[in-house]
Amino acid sequence: MRAQDQRKPVLITGARGYLGGRLLQHLEARGIPVFGTSRSAMPPPTGWPSAAPLIQLDPLGNPAAAEAELAGIDTVIHLAAANESRSASAPDEALAETGVGTRRVLEAAIAAGVRRFIFLSTIHVYGTPLRGLLSETDRPRPVHPYAITHHVGEAFTLAARDAGRIEGAVVRLSNVVGAPAWIDVDRWTLLGNDLARQAVETGELVIRTSGQWRDFITMQDTCRALEQIAAAPAEALHDGIINLGSGTTCTVDAIAARLTRVAELELGRPIGLRILDAGHAAPLDPPFSLAVDRLRGLGFAPSSAEGLDAALAETVRMLRDGPRSEAGRSRRS
Repeated sequence: MRAQDQRKPVLITGARGYLGGRLLQHLEARGIPVFGTSRSAMPPPTGWPSAAPLIQLDPLGNPAAAEAELAGIDTVIHLAAANESRSASAPDEALAETGVGTRRVLEAAIAAGVRRFIFLSTIHVYGTPLRGLLSETDRPRPVHPYAITHHVGEAFTLAARDAGRIEGAVVRLSNVVGAPAWIDVDRWTLLGNDLARQAVETGELVIRTSGQWRDFITMQDTCRALEQIAAAPAEALHDGIINLGSGTTCTVDAIAARLTRVAELELGRPIGLRILDAGHAAPLDPPFSLAVDRLRGLGFAPSSAEGLDAALAETVRMLRDGPRSEAGRSRRS
């Protein structure tokens, strides 16, 4: 059994992924004992913090081993799940990975005496398209398989919380902008990442449809917020559901225009912006807004517009300076 640390050790599932890698680096830099998990036995990627052990944890293939690996852990932040593309193309496999996988990690955490279990969900459990003020007290109406499978993970987490078996928390995340920890992470189809890739590789950003509104939050802010949620007293978590976003809605066109300006500064050359279907003008008022009062109640405040620019710039720099072929291979896989 691992010895308990006064700084309360945290374990991140899916730590090799887009958010997981940055969160692992963030917590390690903050002096928090942190462990990462991966389902495969592959060695850690370049840039993995030396002080953060990488544990092989496959709850679907070997659920019995999970309890032993979680011994001595204070908080589990569960990020491992099927992404949007995989959920759409293989919904049965995604349901097993995200739904059953979450239940098994949760049960292992309870058996190991873990204090808090944080499940990372998505604001898309509120429905498609997103409409009105999205509050944690709203009834979920997920449509896409990605949202449906995450709603299943939410249900297992909240049921364990309500039964008093563990301090369960569901975090509904909006749209993250920022560079991954390592370039071969398979998330280059996300809007901010894809636009940055286009700027570096072609010098022109192409948007297929204009007029879409989203809530963007920087990677750094997301990591800070998850750290605060992990450290918050139990009573501050309300009923166990917390929206994680900036609370500010903007159009895809606006974020593309912002990235164009940032990329021109970083790359030192003009960057074009082309909208293939420009006939769908954005409504004057955002169709939805994300309520983040609970998050702010924990003392969290999102970055300014300059923070968003910095998140876009770091993504451009990673693609400019790193092995672009790795990003291309992960994008095509």
